[in-house]
Amino acid sequence: MGQYLQMGICNRIVIEKESMNKLNISIEKVIESINKEMEISLFEQSETENQFIFTIRDAIVTEQLLEFLRFQYSLYDQEEPYKQCFESVLKMVSESSTLQEIEEIAKDKSFACFQKSVIDDEIMVNEWYWLRIEYSIWVMFVEGKIYMEAYSNFLRYLEHQVRVSSNKWSIAGVFRSFIQ
Repeated sequence: MGQYLQMGICNRIVIEKESMNKLNISIEKVIESINKEMEISLFEQSETENQFIFTIRDAIVTEQLLEFLRFQYSLYDQEEPYKQCFESVLKMVSESSTLQEIEEIAKDKSFACFQKSVIDDEIMVNEWYWLRIEYSIWVMFVEGKIYMEAYSNFLRYLEHQVRVSSNKWSIAGVFRSFIQ
């Protein structure tokens, strides 16, 4: 089992209250730290006896996910098996009307280009302490150890990202990335 580079949409964040209590940290401080990494306002907050849970807002998913995926997939190499995977996921997402239906598509893991992954990570909550945090992600792209010699698809994706996000500068049209 190796590690994989995973890129995707964070759809859920779970924080254990016990971990926060050990560090004597408030939820407001945790939210401030998370907000440095991503836009926390796109999540709804809930609470159980033991956890704080942040879930992506339904409206964000139902209104934006399909077009976001369509755009991101268009920047990736359009070779097989990727192309078929992208088309299948886009079709299933377009036929889904709820967050739960989309979550089921990702949980099924029948698509390399759209699957659920749970990541344990840490965020810095002050200059001395890190807090363990659990992210659930709908993974859109996976590149890993097994492909170490063949990162070309991922590098082309990064090149497209730089070009699209920097299109006001014509020099971005000659941006390239390599591993050598």
